[in-house]
Amino acid sequence: AVLEPASNLVLTAQDDDGRRGTFGPLRVLAPPIGFSWSAIASPQTAGTPLPVTITARDVYGHRAEGFEDTARLEGRVISLCPRWGDDFEDGDFLGWTVGGGSYTRSVTEETAAVGSRSFTMIGGSGSSYDGIYHALSNLTPQLMSFYIRTSATNMTAGYVVIGSAADSAHAMAWFYMNTNGTMGVYETVGGWHGTSYTSNQWYKVGFIFNWSTKQIDYYVDDILVSSNIPFRNASVTNLSVCHLWNYSNAQTWWDDIVFASLCTNPVVLAPTNTEPFNKGSWSGQITLLEPASNMALIATAASGLVG
Repeated sequence: AVLEPASNLVLTAQDDDGRRGTFGPLRVLAPPIGFSWSAIASPQTAGTPLPVTITARDVYGHRAEGFEDTARLEGRVISLCPRWGDDFEDGDFLGWTVGGGSYTRSVTEETAAVGSRSFTMIGGSGSSYDGIYHALSNLTPQLMSFYIRTSATNMTAGYVVIGSAADSAHAMAWFYMNTNGTMGVYETVGGWHGTSYTSNQWYKVGFIFNWSTKQIDYYVDDILVSSNIPFRNASVTNLSVCHLWNYSNAQTWWDDIVFASLCTNPVVLAPTNTEPFNKGSWSGQITLLEPASNMALIATAASGLVG
């Protein structure tokens, strides 16, 4: 087998007596790994044919001229589907269980990241898992987001810890605001993944979970801080609890805690299949038969190529 693409390749065979034979020259193409689409302006009008070109691409980004199969065409609306959350706009924290720590716990209108209310705790006595916690129904969300604000940068506070039980051995993500003015995620392989923060300022924290690789991408204000952070415990297969607490005596505010997954819904279009590709590309017209927002067009080949 020829393991890499080549042009003007000549194959040579030689026996023990020095007799040789050659075959070639040959052109060897790299196999296709996916599809790319021509640029499509937005918005488009339902019912109006849309000219497109779909190209099979190899690992080098070149047109995979050897691809001459057909592809299935789909339209999908991609949206976030909340699995659980609390924005505290109802004015209380019913549904949360109070831990054993000595805190002042309340929903306040003093400050909020989203809406007009947030949850706050004043206190912290050097203990963990003693603030409040909420049971989760064995979730496997694709992402989590929350807003957080604390009163000082020299306190260990603002913990958000999720996992399958109320102890560090079953924690999956362990977030807090550190005494050195950085906030982030701690895990037992690479340690601290942090970024700087300022007291009395709201930050949006986001996690994207990869349950297959047991890794987390960590965002602050929608900017990536650190990727491929290992789960604190790789044996965690779902989330059953979310804990909030302070370790130092500080005031922290939490708001708009959301666990969500990506959802897709089909959009009717025509045609639903291409004609056979010609030297790695297909050009034609696609008609979207209903209005939609945040829609993606997807081409999939029987061999598994997608784009």
